[in-house]
Amino acid sequence: MKWTGGKLEALTVTGPVNQKVSALFGFLGNAPKKTAVVEIAQAAGLKLVPKNQRNPLCTTSFGVGEMIRAALDLGAERILVGCGDSGINDGGIGMAQALGVRFFDKDGSVIDARQGASVLPAIASIDIAARDPRLANVPIDVACNWHNVLCGPNGVARVFGPQKGASPEQIEVLENGIQHFAEGSKKQAGFASRISQAAALRAALAPALMDC
Repeated sequence: MKWTGGKLEALTVTGPVNQKVSALFGFLGNAPKKTAVVEIAQAAGLKLVPKNQRNPLCTTSFGVGEMIRAALDLGAERILVGCGDSGINDGGIGMAQALGVRFFDKDGSVIDARQGASVLPAIASIDIAARDPRLANVPIDVACNWHNVLCGPNGVARVFGPQKGASPEQIEVLENGIQHFAEGSKKQAGFASRISQAAALRAALAPALMDC
């Protein structure tokens, strides 16, 4: 940020275990469009998860969405999301909820995505009607390890779950939840991710970076 002559912004957001945390994001100083840089680890980093609470079934990306919303409030015309060192594996549902997306179970009851990946298997439908309308005109680019895939033997749950505190049993729950959510999101018009499955992100945010 310093090299570009950019500016840092400080704010308080929801941390990975639903605690309040101080976070920073910034605006590049030499970009043709007003470009915000949001680092996932600022709001949902593994370092923000106490060691005795490291269960990625229960951590949330909600604060990442709050950072993106704050960037939009300050006039961002492009958003660059940096991935790495996260303590989450929720498919980005927390982030999406913070940006206005709603999730429902098979009975039509609202699911609170801040509960984390544990609720992924229960998601039966997605409503993006109240999604922040500014996202339609602001491209979001993702800086991530493109070798990672979303699901399978080399998927985010199996590769990164253990370092986030997941047991072997929890890894299978995470894998099944992410698979369910990814398949469901593809079926719903307007909720298709514009980044490839290969760009799945260490935090498994890919399914929720929808059409934005």
